[in-house]
Formats: sequence, structure tokens, C-alpha cells
Amino acid sequence: MKIKSTFKLHNLSVAIIACLSSAAYAEDYFDPDLLSLGNRDMSLTDLSAFSEQGYSAPGVYIVDIYVNGNYLKTDSIRFEHDKTNTLKPLFSLNDLNEIGVNLHSLKGTEHLPHDRASIDNLSLIPFSSFVFDNSKQRLNINVAQVHMQKETDNRLARKFWDQGIPALFVNYSYSGSQGQTRGNKNKSSTTSDFLSLNAGANLGAWRLRSNMNWTQSGFESEQYDTFEDAYRKQKSSQSKWDTGDTYLQRDVQFLNSELTIGDYRTTSITEQLIDGFQFRGVSLSSSEYMIPAALRGFAPVITGYARTNAEVIVTQNGYSIYQTHVAPGPFRIDDLPGGSSAGDIYVSVKESDGTVHGFRQAYSTLPEMQRQGDFKFEYSVGRYKQSGYSTYENTPLFSNTSFLYGLPHNVTAMGNLLYSGDYQSVSLGAAFSLGMLGTLSTSVTSSVTEGRDNDKLRGYSVNARYSKSLTETGTLFQLASYRYSTPDFRTFSEANVEEYRGSSYINYMLSGRRKDTWSLILNQSITSGLSVGVSGRRDNYWDRHSTTSLSAGLNGTFRQTSWSLNYNIDRVRGNGSWPENRELSLSVSVPFSAFMSSGSMSSANFNYRTAHNNQGRTTNMVSLNGSALEENRLSWNISENWSNSSRNYQRDENFSAGVSYDSQYARLYGGYGRTSQSNTYNYGASGSLLAHPGGVIVSRQNIGNAAALVHVPDVPGARVMNGRDIHTDNKGFALVPYVAIYEKNNITIDPVSLSDGIELSETSKATYPTKGAIVSVEYKVHSGQQALINLTHDGKPVPLGAFVTIGDQVFIVGHSGQVYVSGVPESGRLKVKWGDKESYVANYKLNAKSPRHSESDEKWRPLQEINVVL
Repeated sequence: MKIKSTFKLHNLSVAIIACLSSAAYAEDYFDPDLLSLGNRDMSLTDLSAFSEQGYSAPGVYIVDIYVNGNYLKTDSIRFEHDKTNTLKPLFSLNDLNEIGVNLHSLKGTEHLPHDRASIDNLSLIPFSSFVFDNSKQRLNINVAQVHMQKETDNRLARKFWDQGIPALFVNYSYSGSQGQTRGNKNKSSTTSDFLSLNAGANLGAWRLRSNMNWTQSGFESEQYDTFEDAYRKQKSSQSKWDTGDTYLQRDVQFLNSELTIGDYRTTSITEQLIDGFQFRGVSLSSSEYMIPAALRGFAPVITGYARTNAEVIVTQNGYSIYQTHVAPGPFRIDDLPGGSSAGDIYVSVKESDGTVHGFRQAYSTLPEMQRQGDFKFEYSVGRYKQSGYSTYENTPLFSNTSFLYGLPHNVTAMGNLLYSGDYQSVSLGAAFSLGMLGTLSTSVTSSVTEGRDNDKLRGYSVNARYSKSLTETGTLFQLASYRYSTPDFRTFSEANVEEYRGSSYINYMLSGRRKDTWSLILNQSITSGLSVGVSGRRDNYWDRHSTTSLSAGLNGTFRQTSWSLNYNIDRVRGNGSWPENRELSLSVSVPFSAFMSSGSMSSANFNYRTAHNNQGRTTNMVSLNGSALEENRLSWNISENWSNSSRNYQRDENFSAGVSYDSQYARLYGGYGRTSQSNTYNYGASGSLLAHPGGVIVSRQNIGNAAALVHVPDVPGARVMNGRDIHTDNKGFALVPYVAIYEKNNITIDPVSLSDGIELSETSKATYPTKGAIVSVEYKVHSGQQALINLTHDGKPVPLGAFVTIGDQVFIVGHSGQVYVSGVPESGRLKVKWGDKESYVANYKLNAKSPRHSESDEKWRPLQEINVVL
């Protein structure tokens, strides 16, 4: 009975210590002596820590510091207890400034020493708090926005912007087809191949990019000659390489801009005012990506008044988009998240006495609108490239300067100056947020073009855009553009293309000098699942027939089924050779998941479209597509098209089917198409190759604006959770091909995918890649065995709560001197310390790890038990 009762007490003690280490309630107390009941020889170290929830001993900890949820850095921080026995971090005022606190907003700090660390300094910040999670070695600090420095998130993130590692890569995409056609006694076959390569090289902050294409085509035919009663054979083939744009680029962080040398195109900054163009030269332009995501795009400045220390909440379309605390008196908010084009803003001020007051501020925007004080620019110089031509021979040199600047009162000024030998233009404009009336943008461009006979053509063009959203009625109205140009106005491209007159097609395109353009977009939400939209455009020309296009659509959803009814008109006035086209179409899409929640067909979709035009032709299309296998690696599609004409009663049919498979190394595609007279087989592959200091990695996905090279040393098969079906290769490398640039990306390893005996110090790491960077994300691996070690000293078990160190890992001794260890070598030295005593060192040796014969091997155990005497 005694033995039995002792056994129960030991289990009870383990349960008690587990409960105390995970949760404790205020005012509860546990007497550690209870743990030694039934075992008077059992020794204990100081267990007062376990009697309080979240208790940690004072001292220096290496912690990950997060400010308002954003990772800042990993650093050594000293913690001490205050009078209430709460463990608090010690920060100096300089430390608080470093993490982004606005010291000028704190009262009583003017005369305090800025270099002296104290547990009371965090308390100087109103509404601030902290949480120290010892189990994760993480310190979370929360500070009200009103006490943070402006653009703090961006300033902190800039410290971690990573230019990446030296690397070479190539994205490739290959497609090919083979077709056969038969008709009467004639037959023919065609082949085609297309390979697109996008290559890059990274060194430090510099990015070299180049693209090239290879095309090959072949044709072979047999035509029956009735006069000679024989077949005539024809055969031809051709192939060529085309080298596309090549440029060198890097960021210029102190200007929030990018420097580009080589083949490039004007950016959206210039194209807000004039038509864009390609060139070879040098460009320096602002980059929106270097601005914090919340501060991109236009947002108005909000001003108000608070009677007390108040909380300000800003909502839009029913969602809270901003929240801060303000001091009594007038307040100003100039860092609202922007980018939305619809929805008025509602501002609520919650006073400390419980009263609430607020106001509404109308809000709409256009792409060229800038926040007050924001300045974006582009400067480029080089040689113009004519679209459709690969040569720069005889094209003019130019200099181009553009700017956008946010003024007070929600006004944006913009301008452009373009100078070339035979062409000059000046553009000035402004965009206005008119409150309840919407947003208006207008600009004027004046051009001077020198003709071949040295005559000068002077003209101007006026452009206007308007946008307005009505939240209450769900209406978005946008007169996207109105443009008027005089007869002698030329864009830079129009002025230069005249040097390439030579074909009737080009002469026809040259004759299309636009006089004015109208563009209208109107969207109206009727119910939550039903909306109607109308869009139209009309182009009038000085020397060519006008063109008109109009589209109206009704779109809806019912449960998971979506449908749309559309009517389209294309018309060229006065051109009998180009008839008016009118088409009415209906589209329906039904996901199988609406009828089944699981099964091989639950991911499939059924699509149907029918259309009828004014030429009497009716077209129908039915398709079915879906995916299969683990992580949807296999995608498939089947479609049937048929059409007929009421005028000639002809019926055309077209059947096609395709399948694609995503392996770890490439995306493979194959398909088949059939008509009444032909058969076509098509195939393709795409992916990327990356050469880095650790070797070469192959991926099925193309590398985007930036990529992360994950390394879990010598751990194959580890799953990276930042994409579908990404696993480490035999060397432990994996490629995450798409990551956000100049922003925080958490790269996470699935711990379940790790082999037995493999543990990581952390399973998630943050990275902040710059544009084009290949960043290295390295994980520290603890590879070894799992074991239960029974520790004794002077014939007695080591006290509960003692610390055991093996390498850089620390473990805590449990009941009866037993400690669980994982990821440790098969043999080595361990150090044990408890209380104020010296550390004790001993050697240990584990048996060789026994193999696991199968997943169902019930006799296999992942750990073993050994004894170690100190």
C-alpha cells in the first residue's frame, strides 16, 4: 500500500507542478513541500517562481523586441522586479527613442538623464504596456500612436532592409505545338516553339536584368495538282533569337527612389501627364514601395478638437481603418492609410468622460493625388525607342522631368518638361479633392514639333478626369478622361514615328491624330449580390473616322453561383469596311463545392457562355476545370465550343483538353485540340533556376520582384508554409519565389514536417527584402536525439527546477531529477546548476538511434532513458 500511495503522490506532484507552470490564479498559493510528501529525501531548489503565473527570474535575457506588433530587433535586455514583484524591462530614454517613441510628447522627460536605464521609464508613456513571454523569449511593447515618431514603422523597417546575397537566376517559359490539317486531298502540318528567358544577376544593391526570346516555326504541306495528277510538297522552317530589354538597377534609399541604367520605360509619374514611351538611358524615379504600405496613396488630413485625453477612431465603409489617442486640444491626423477610391470617412472622438462626438469627411481620390508634403519625381535622359523596333539608330536624344507634389487643402500639383532636338513639351496640372463633390484632375500640355521642312507645329492638349463615389447608394461614377487636342499637337511618340513612315499600316496609324476623347465608367450596387455597370469611350480624330465603344453589364451571385449579362457595341463611324459590332452575352460559373464539401470533384468548376451578335452568329462554350492530388498539384480543363450563323447555316465546333502538373522542379503542361479539319497537340514547361553561394536550386515557379532562399541545413523535406508545396531539397534549401518588397515577411517552417530528432531554435523568421533581392533565411538546426536523463548528485536526485545546459540549449529538471532533452548529440557534456551552488559538469552518452521500420511500428520509441551522475 505504501508503495502504491507513493507512486500516486509522485504522479500528483508532477500534475501539480505542470499546472503551476502553465496557469495560476491570483491569491492562490502552493506549498512546495507538498512535492516531497512520500519522499523525504527529495531535494528542491527555489520553486517560488512556479507559484506565480508567468513568473520569470530577474536577470539579462536575449529577447525579440516587438513594437506595436512589428519586429524591431533581437537584443539583451535586463529585467528587474518592481515593488509589486512584477518583472519589468530596464530602458533608458535613449532606448525608447531608438524603438520609435516620440520623447517630445512625454511630459517630465526634459530634465531626466537620457542614458540611465530604469524600470520606470516605460511608465512615462501614457497608454503604454508590455508583455514578456519568457517561453518565446519575446518582449511585446505597445505604445499609443500619438506617442510614436512619424513614419516610425518605416524607419524601424529600414534598419532591416536586406539587399540579399549574390545570385544568378533565370526564369524560363517554353511552349510548343504540332498541328495537322486535312481537307479534300490536301493536308498540311505545322510546328512551333517559343522559349522566353528572363535572366538576372544580383551583387550587393545592384540588379542586372535581361530578357530574350527564341522562336521556331515549321510548315509542311502536300497539295494535290489536278493537272499533273500528283502531289506537290512544300516545306519551310525558320528560327531566331530576339534580345529584349537589358538594364542595371539599384535603389537609392535616402531619396526613396530607383536608379536605372539601360533599356526602360517611363513610370506612372510621367504617365499621369503625358503618354509614356520606351528609351535607352538613365532614369531616377521615386519608388512607392519604400513608403510604408499604410501611407501609400492619397488620404486627407483630418483635424479636430478633443476636450480631454480622448480616443479617435476613423471608420470607412463600416470598418475601422485608424485608431489613436490624443491629448486635450486640437489634433491633426496626417497618416491615414490610403489607396481606397470610394467611401466617406467618419471620425469619432471618445472623450475620457464617456461622451462621444464626431464628424463626417467626404473622401474620393484619383491615382495622381498625393498626401500633403509628399513629393514624387522622375528624371530620365537617353535615346528614344520606337515601339515595334529593336534598334535605336537615328532616334533622338531627350531629357524628361516629371513631378507630383501634395499641397495643403487636398490639392496636388504636377508638371512635366520634355526636351528633345526637334520636340519640346511642357505640362502643368493639378488635382483637387472637392469634398462632397468628388475629385477632379486637370492638366494642359503644350508641344512644339519641328517638321522635315523646318516648319514648327505648335499645339496643346487639355486633359480632365473626375471621380465620385456615393457610399449611401453604392454608386461609383468616374469620368475617367476627357481630352481635347488641337490639330498641330503631337505626343513625343507621334512626333518621332514620322521618321518610320514606309508602310500603309504605319501611315494609317500616323493619320490617327486624336482630337478628343470621352471615357465614362459608372458602377451601381443594387443589392449585396447584384450590381450593374456601364462604361463607354469615344475617340474623335482630326483625319480619321471616330470610334465608339459601349459596354453595359449586370452581374450577380446566388449562393456560390456567379453570372453576368453583358451587351457590347464597337462602332467606327463612316467606315463601311469596318462594320458595327454588337454582341449580347450571358456567362454562368458554378463551383462544385456548392453541392459537395469533399471528394475529388469538390474543387471543380462548371462554366457556360453564350453570345449572339448582329451578324447572326451564335457562339456557345462549355468548360469544366478542376484540380487533384495533394496540394492540388494536378490541374485539368475540358472545353467544347460550337457556333453557327443564321446567314450561311455553317456550324463550327472546337474541342480542347489540357492538364498541367506542378512538380517541385517544373510546371509541365500538355493539351489537345480538335476541329472538324485539324488536330493540334500542345505542350510546355516553366520554372526557374537559381545559382547561389550554397549551390543551385530549381523551382517550378518564376522568381518575382524578390525571393527568399530558405536554408534548413541538411534537413530535406521540411515544408515552407509561404506557398503551395514548397519543401527543402537534399541540402536543406527551398525557394520562396514571391515575397513583399520593403516590408516584413514571416518565413515559417512547419515543425510537423521535420524528421524525428530535428528541432529548430525558431520556426519563423522575419525578412525585409529590397526590390529584386534574393534574401537568405537561415535556420539553426538542433539535430540529434531525444532522451530522458536521470541526474543524481551525492546519491540523490538533482533538485526540481535545476537548469541543464547542453550546447546552446537549456532544459529544466523535473520530478526525481529527470530532465527531457531533444535535438542533442549522441554524446557530449552537460552542465547542471541550481540555487547558488556552482555548476556541475558531466559527460553523457546515448545509444545509437534505433531505426523506425514503419509508421505503424508500435515498439519503436523516439527517445531513450539514461542515468548521469554528477
